[in-house]
Amino acid sequence: MKPSLAPGLEFTFRYTVPAHRTVPHVYPESDLFRPMPAVFATAYLVGLFEWACLEALRAHLDPGEATVGTDIRVSHTAATPPGLTVSVHVRVERVEGRRIAFRVSAHDGVDPIGEGTHERFVIDPGRFTAKVRAKAAAAGHPAPEGPVPIDAPVRVEAAGTPPKIIEEFVGRVRTGSDPVSIARMRSPAGWREPAQTPDFDEYTLVLRGSLRVETAAGALDVGAGQAVHARRGERVRYSTPGPEGAEYVAVCVPAFTPDRVHREDG
Repeated sequence: MKPSLAPGLEFTFRYTVPAHRTVPHVYPESDLFRPMPAVFATAYLVGLFEWACLEALRAHLDPGEATVGTDIRVSHTAATPPGLTVSVHVRVERVEGRRIAFRVSAHDGVDPIGEGTHERFVIDPGRFTAKVRAKAAAAGHPAPEGPVPIDAPVRVEAAGTPPKIIEEFVGRVRTGSDPVSIARMRSPAGWREPAQTPDFDEYTLVLRGSLRVETAAGALDVGAGQAVHARRGERVRYSTPGPEGAEYVAVCVPAFTPDRVHREDG
């Protein structure tokens, strides 16, 4: 947690309600939900309050940290039809150790539609996932065999200027995996990060644009459809000096963690 995460922090998040976030879609297998009015569902409003708080926290957590919801007490006081944009305002009321308390409210442009409180707790995702797996195994429900879908990545903090986007699909933050991490990167034109000497091998496949990889051997420009292997223990610097930036997939073995990257200052 960064020092900037403090009481008084405020954030506003906006979301346009689609048809598939209305009440009949909460449990479409239920014959009680299906005939209900097609308005923004309370269940999805609760999720939207959580989402807004997650966005508010994005820039104020340290790498490798995540949060889980532990308490929510909100009202839902007005119906919102699809197509309206809901504005959610959140404010940090208290920070007590790893517990963060929010005051939340929502307005759909016509009416205030809900308000209340929400609490989140900062966790180590790897430890949390291990505990959940142990609980499932103890209850006789170990992780299923066969392919396990990963529906969406988690966005993690990125180094360098201007900032790039990192979306982790597999790794310490998203899945609690330590042997390997897989992330999609999108870096803008002119992005450059500090040099690093990582304790992992990094394999990078460029999907779009061009990625420059600088080592003691010189600079290598890796274009779309090409890949590069940066070896463990080798000092390396990545950048995207080209006009279109780059989109690429990075695989780290073992998984990327802040304490393994050994990034230099500046």
